[in-house]
Amino acid sequence: MTPRPVRALHVLWGGKEQGGVETWVRALMRLGRRESVERDVLFHGTGPCDYEPELRSLGARVHRCSGALRSWGYSDSVRKVLQNEGPYDAIHCHLHYFSGVVLRIAKKAGIPIRIAHSHMNLAAVANQTGLLKRLYRRYVARGVSRHATHGLAVSRNAAVDLFGTEWESDPRWGLIAPGIDFTPFRSRVMRAELRTELGVPVNALTVGHVGVFTAEKNHLHLLASTAAAVRANPRVHLLLFGDGALRPQIQAAIAAAGIDRHVTLLGYRRDIERMLLGAVDVFVFPSTSEGFGQVVLQAQAAGLRCVVSDGVPTEVDVVPDAVRRLPLSAGPERWAQAILATAALPPLDQSASLRVLERSPFSIEQNLALLEDIYRGRAFKLSL
Repeated sequence: MTPRPVRALHVLWGGKEQGGVETWVRALMRLGRRESVERDVLFHGTGPCDYEPELRSLGARVHRCSGALRSWGYSDSVRKVLQNEGPYDAIHCHLHYFSGVVLRIAKKAGIPIRIAHSHMNLAAVANQTGLLKRLYRRYVARGVSRHATHGLAVSRNAAVDLFGTEWESDPRWGLIAPGIDFTPFRSRVMRAELRTELGVPVNALTVGHVGVFTAEKNHLHLLASTAAAVRANPRVHLLLFGDGALRPQIQAAIAAAGIDRHVTLLGYRRDIERMLLGAVDVFVFPSTSEGFGQVVLQAQAAGLRCVVSDGVPTEVDVVPDAVRRLPLSAGPERWAQAILATAALPPLDQSASLRVLERSPFSIEQNLALLEDIYRGRAFKLSL
C-alpha cells in the first residue's frame, strides 16, 4: 500500500533576491514526486518573489504572512496559515536565528516535525552589531533549541552559528549536504555565440561571480581585484550574476575604479548553469563568510577553476585541483595575481569534474530521500 503524501511547509524570507536557499528549495520541488511529499511555501511580506510562478506551476501552494516581525500580528498571521492551510506533518524553517519564533508557533499548532535549517554563518556580522541586536539574536536562537525537533546545517560553521559550539553532542542536530541537480551541466554550450549574446568580447578573459549584492559577498573586494587584474591584462572582463540592495554602491565603485568597460552586470539568471559553462573562464568567490557556498560546487560542475576566500567552508573543495584558497588579508593585488595565474593553468576536464560531483554527497536526489525520512519521522543519518 502506497503511503499518503507527507505535507511539509517551507518557511522562507521571500522577496526578489534569489539566493542559494531559494534555489535549493526550487530544485527539491522540480525533482520531488508530489505523490511522496507535498511541499508548500510560506513567504514573508506581500512583495513579489521571482520564484513564485514556477513554484506554483510545480504544484506548491504559496502562502504569505504579514505583520511586523516580533509583533502579535505577525504571530497571528503565521498561526492562521498553519490552521487554515494545514494540517502539516512538518515545518521546515530557513530563517536562521528567527526560525525559533516560527517553530514556537508551529509547536503550539501541534506540528510534530519542526526543522531549523542553518544555511549560513553570520557570526562575524552579528559580532559587529549593537548590544541590543546581539541580545535579541541570542534570544531567538534559544527558541530554536527549545522548539526544534531537528536541526540541519550545510556546514560545521553554519551548525556552530545556529546550534552552538556543542551542537555535535545533541542528537537533534546534524549536517546535510546542499544538493544540486547536476543534469543541466551535461549540456553543451557554444561559447562564442553566448559571449556575443551577452555583449562580451569573444577573446575576453572572463572572471565570473554569482551572488546576491550583500556585504557578505564582498563585491567591493572583487571589484578592486578586478581593477588590479585589468591593469595587468586589459582582456580581463568581470561578469556579475545577481542583484540586491547594494547595486547602487557597486555601480558607483565600478565607475570610481574606471572599469566600466570591463564589468557586465547581468542580474538574476534562470540559466546560470549555461552561463558558467559558456561565459566564464575563472570563478571568483571572495565572501567574508558563507554557510556553505553552493555556487562554488556549480562552478566546479561547469569545469571551472575557482579562487575563493578563507571565509568559504572547505566542504566545497570537491574536484581535485579546482579550488584555490586565498585569505582576504592578502589584498586585491595578490588576488589579481591569483586570478591571472589560475586563468593561465590548463583547463579542467569538465566531464571528469562533473562525474566527481555526481558521485559526491552533493546530489539533490540524496536530499530528497533524506528529507522524506525526516518529514515522516523515520530514522535518518546526516553526514557530509
